[in-house]
Amino acid sequence: MKKVRLLFIFIGLIVAIACGSKQDSETAAAGNATDAVSFVLQTLDGNKVDSKQLRGNVLVVDFWATWCQPCIKEIPEYNAFHKKYSDSTVEMVAITLESGDAETVKPFVEKHNIDYPVYMGNNEVRAEFGGIQVFPTTFIVDQKGKIQEKFLGAGPNKIKKIETAVKELLEKAS
Repeated sequence: MKKVRLLFIFIGLIVAIACGSKQDSETAAAGNATDAVSFVLQTLDGNKVDSKQLRGNVLVVDFWATWCQPCIKEIPEYNAFHKKYSDSTVEMVAITLESGDAETVKPFVEKHNIDYPVYMGNNEVRAEFGGIQVFPTTFIVDQKGKIQEKFLGAGPNKIKKIETAVKELLEKAS
């Protein structure tokens, strides 16, 4: 019985570390934001999207996985955020990693009613954003394609921090 308890504790720790719950909504500075991120990704329908198509918009780029519980809990907040900014120059973008292929992710997206665009991640985009080691990891990218902020993990105030950062970028542009 003691071994079983230890096993559950060990599994719980692995999940917490993998999903970033120990780093809930930790904000990390994005450095000097000198280089624009550049990527080409596949949509769930097999089309390609190039980051250059998104320039001119403030991007909220969320890296997530289908098995990550904190990622799943963020979906309703991101849906509301996406809806609120749908008529503006703000784009909510989800990039899934470690979740299987598009045929596996598509039913998950439908089941969880994800309203914002979901793209299939790859090693190139992972490297472009400096390596993703915690899920969720969310970036704020300015209108020129430069990373301005990075949020590790999930947390109750994360969406407020994201919205504040987005509003600041929108104000700078006007």
